[in-house]
Amino acid sequence: MKKLFCLLPLLFLSSCLWISRGRHEKISINCEPPAIVILDDKISQSTPCVLDLKRNTGHTLVFNKDGYDKEIVVLDSNLSPAILFNLFFLYGAIIAIPIDYFSGAPFKLTPNTVNIKLVKSSSN
Repeated sequence: MKKLFCLLPLLFLSSCLWISRGRHEKISINCEPPAIVILDDKISQSTPCVLDLKRNTGHTLVFNKDGYDKEIVVLDSNLSPAILFNLFFLYGAIIAIPIDYFSGAPFKLTPNTVNIKLVKSSSN
């Protein structure tokens, strides 16, 4: 019984990544000079900022400032090797992997930090 009790924490360590990583990822956005960043043609925010984005989908960032060329950065969503941790446990393979996959937790956004230097527009 003591051995079973000692192994119980391992079951929880193999639990879903959405518990430990979450469905969102914080992305640090920096721009020189400070500008407006438009996320996925919907949300705009001034830089510098930190955006809390869903992991399971890619995102497009558009940087705009009067007198400067527009810059576009694409954040890709890739499957993280962290999901393989669930394979060490039968419970993880049967229950946790599908939950993780559909929640978006095993994905990671790249790049996870964006540093942009805008170039002055030559059309002035």
